[in-house]
Amino acid sequence: MAGKPAPKTLILIEPKELVARRSTDSYIVDHPQVAAALRFIGEHSHEGIRVCDVAKHVHVSERSLERYFGAALGRTIAEEIARLRLERATRLLVESHERIKRLASDCGFNSANHFHRVFLQRYGIAPLEYRRRHRASSAQRRSRYYAFGGLSGRNA
Repeated sequence: MAGKPAPKTLILIEPKELVARRSTDSYIVDHPQVAAALRFIGEHSHEGIRVCDVAKHVHVSERSLERYFGAALGRTIAEEIARLRLERATRLLVESHERIKRLASDCGFNSANHFHRVFLQRYGIAPLEYRRRHRASSAQRRSRYYAFGGLSGRNA
């Protein structure tokens, strides 16, 4: 770059995280209220929203929106909110060092106990155990990554 020769030593930098851009989000459903509800949930699920908040946002009754949602996606609005909260939580468990109480709040759960119960029910393990296992597997991937091509350590 800037007319200088390329470095002779290969430097590999491991990506930290994958962040989905809104432009690549796809809510492909035929029903406009369901599509609007999905966008709203995607943008606000971590804020502690409830089904009534979603229905109010799309200007339709909860009952009607639940029917539309079930027909279009085969799941309830509450299930979608929980799914996105847990998706965010699994990412934060591995990528951050936040305490569980703070992480639960950042993901829209009203308490660490509620988060723990929901997480355990969905994944079959406690959040801290999930963090421990996935950080260990992430460390193994990093060690294979740095060993690739004869490289070792952090700075090739």
